[in-house]
Amino acid sequence: MSSTTHSKYWKVKEEEGKLRLKQFKIAHAKVNWANLQERQAFLDEFILLIEGTWGDNWRRTVPNLKEYFKLEDVEWMILETLKKRKKEKLEYGYQQRINSDPFLSLLQFIKDSNYRVEPKKDPVTGLTVSRRTTVVHHLMKQGHREIIDQVIRMYGWQVNYADETGYTHFHAAIEASPNDVEMFLDHGHDPNLAPPKNPEARTSKGLPLDLPLHLALLCENLVVAEILLRRGANPNLANAAGLTPLLIICRRRKEFWTVGFFDALWRRGVGLADIDARDNDGRTALQWAVASLEPVTVDALINRRAQLTNFVFPTEDYFAHEIRHVKNLDGYEAGVAASVMDVVERLQLRGYEMTREAAWTIMKTFAELGMFKKPAESDENFILESSSFKTKARKMRVSPGVTLDMLMLRRSKPEEVLKLAKLQAYWEFVYSGAFRELTGAERRACGRYLFELICRGFFRHWALGPLQILYQRHKLPLSIWGRWSLKPLFNELKRTRRFGCVQQIIDQLWNRDLFRLCLHAWGGEAQAHEIRYFGAPEPLEQCEQHQREACPAFNVSAGVNCIHEILIFGTRRGNDESCATHANDI
Repeated sequence: MSSTTHSKYWKVKEEEGKLRLKQFKIAHAKVNWANLQERQAFLDEFILLIEGTWGDNWRRTVPNLKEYFKLEDVEWMILETLKKRKKEKLEYGYQQRINSDPFLSLLQFIKDSNYRVEPKKDPVTGLTVSRRTTVVHHLMKQGHREIIDQVIRMYGWQVNYADETGYTHFHAAIEASPNDVEMFLDHGHDPNLAPPKNPEARTSKGLPLDLPLHLALLCENLVVAEILLRRGANPNLANAAGLTPLLIICRRRKEFWTVGFFDALWRRGVGLADIDARDNDGRTALQWAVASLEPVTVDALINRRAQLTNFVFPTEDYFAHEIRHVKNLDGYEAGVAASVMDVVERLQLRGYEMTREAAWTIMKTFAELGMFKKPAESDENFILESSSFKTKARKMRVSPGVTLDMLMLRRSKPEEVLKLAKLQAYWEFVYSGAFRELTGAERRACGRYLFELICRGFFRHWALGPLQILYQRHKLPLSIWGRWSLKPLFNELKRTRRFGCVQQIIDQLWNRDLFRLCLHAWGGEAQAHEIRYFGAPEPLEQCEQHQREACPAFNVSAGVNCIHEILIFGTRRGNDESCATHANDI
């Protein structure tokens, strides 16, 4: 476009703008603002004059809206236009005027006119009036977060307007507009603004109002959180529940936040957060990180000298609190197990000694999540051995150089499999796109197999004590345990190198069986929990080979069967005579 053509174009626009301004003045002069129908008719005409123009057709002729409208009139037009916009979308399924949006056109026109709300003074006290419900409050309640910055700009940043509950423009900016947070702080507002005392005060998402930094983290607005830290927010300030920002991060199962939070503190020179601060329930950030199954956060906290000497493992009432509501893990048991075992491993590497109570909390959590119940598929082994699954498994990488097929080939040697990949790699694999692409049956079978694999060592370790208790309560076959107590028996078996039979028996017990051992030893009224945790009792299935005394593994089969009978039915249904013959086999 040549300069001459360009000049002519804008000259035409100026003339058109003058005409529109004249039409606007005529329409405005006729309206009776006390009459609702006349107001609505004027608004329709006004929208026709401005929509789709974005200022071009009002070239240097945009009126000063303060000369024509009161603040209440401008607010009414914005909200009324929003209602019309919603109605059009509801009735037509799309914008009636496809090339324009009357609501956005009005906001843009207000911006082009440089309209600003003048703060009002109380005639009695002389103080600036900040208690009034504005368009910002209405828009946030209705979920229009994307355009809130334009409306906040109209009101300015000098006054932090609050509605009747105490929800302010600053709170709205924390939720949706980082730039406006900066502007409010530039105008002297407190980065540690105390929340309103009204318990009914809520954010646009229904969260209780909190301190600014706490609110930014609860709204998952990390950009705002870093701005607040840089501009003076106190990283150790606790809210009414006793939660510091660090405690909030550790409660919300957002691992990458913790490292980012510490980096932000270091980068801005704010200083260290109080690592060992406790909430109103006496829980520390490390306890919440463990309860939220965040191994990376556990490492980050311990690296910054979180105290392990007096560390108490989270109790059942809040351990894995964010996934307790899940009714069906649908194959993601392995992801939960990997997170739990990874947390335990990292704690133990730093010197923490697991207690029986901690192990029992973990086991009961698995049980509450249904990880021990009978699978929906009748034969998971058939699914895992199918050609279609094997083809997929060869292409699925658990970690660099390790495919799922490689893990399946070593199913009989779980210790070897766990050496192929780290626990974090199992977690990442389970939540990867490749795992989600498996069919439901394949995902459930694979997930349960990986769960068995990941937790095998944990359950075997903690089931040894309950095995001894079970041996003392029920006379087990002599061909399995002999006449010794468990520990001397194991020592004798190791000394005489006849440990294989007992080891094979333990290896054939599933995690659910090992948990049953602990349940009967530690769980009090164990039988009352059987149906809840496992479903209806089921008899042990044995192959024909293991039912014959001539079978080389007869002692192993008899031992497993005996333990199953006691665990499922509460007592041995057979007798020791069939086992006495084999008393010297071991």
